Amino acid sequence: MAENEFLFQKPDRPVAMSDTAYIALNLAALGERLADEGRSIVRHLDGRVENVAEHSLNLTLIAPVIAERLYPWLDVNLVARFASVHDAVEGYVSDTPTYNISDEGLKAKEELEAKGLAQFYTDFADNPGLISTIKNYEAKILPEARFVRVLDKCMPLLNHFMEGGRSLREHFNSEELLINSAIVAARLIRQYPEYNEIIDMRNELASLAALYLLDG
Repeated sequence: MAENEFLFQKPDRPVAMSDTAYIALNLAALGERLADEGRSIVRHLDGRVENVAEHSLNLTLIAPVIAERLYPWLDVNLVARFASVHDAVEGYVSDTPTYNISDEGLKAKEELEAKGLAQFYTDFADNPGLISTIKNYEAKILPEARFVRVLDKCMPLLNHFMEGGRSLREHFNSEELLINSAIVAARLIRQYPEYNEIIDMRNELASLAALYLLDG
């Protein structure tokens, strides 16, 4: 992928702008790009598609609270920071829906995002703390990063409850949703067995969505 094919492009630097101000400008521009990037099948009550910036904010709000409740040994400040930047690469390569994705599709998503991350690291090379945060999240080693990755898979179901399941009904019936949920749960338990409580919560949300949003 050539550099000019990425969605996010660093803004031109105004004459005489300080380094600190330009860093802030670049991050604000990335935030705007994330706010323009719609996400898969999640919509709001008014029918508007959820954007990546909204999704990241919701995860940042929810993740520290759930971490404190279930896993008090986690660093909730680090949890919040991982949540806030976990989808920053989508400003470069867009959102790839994962609600019915195959193993091959996941591999293609990872390859595309690796290219976007390489450009992200180039664009923000003068922000080592930010780069370190993203790299630690992508490494999937720190418990806080692994926790955020699992909880992230619950977020679409939470949104479907808030919008009454209208967009969910466009893609699933109750049986299809439960089958899909079982596939996702099996994949998650293989990758993140230490967070089975979160996987159980996702299964609970899927079962309730099937009952109240699809069958109700």
